[in-house]
Amino acid sequence: MRKTSEEKERINLPMVCIHHQEGKDRAEQLREKVKQFIELQDDELFVSWMIMALDSYYLCTIDKIPCDQWFAVWAENQDELISVQCDRVEDGLAAILEYHMDNRERVDGD
Repeated sequence: MRKTSEEKERINLPMVCIHHQEGKDRAEQLREKVKQFIELQDDELFVSWMIMALDSYYLCTIDKIPCDQWFAVWAENQDELISVQCDRVEDGLAAILEYHMDNRERVDGD
């Protein structure tokens, strides 16, 4: 039986802020790790392929991306509601995909 949103665990990932060197380094590490995972050949398709990987490998959808001073990316899988604040949307998507890579099994069996 599917969990309702109220039953799902809420995961708040650390903000990916690029306004200091440590944050820039973290964002670059995230991007490289994710690019390797999705075997990205064309940076122009980075966001599209991250969304495809989240949906195809982890049954995770992006629910919303609100913004004010920075962005927040909200995602949902079968058991969790995941959010991350970020200066760039692609860094937030990469953080959510990394979370899944490190903590969830792929539904395609790999």
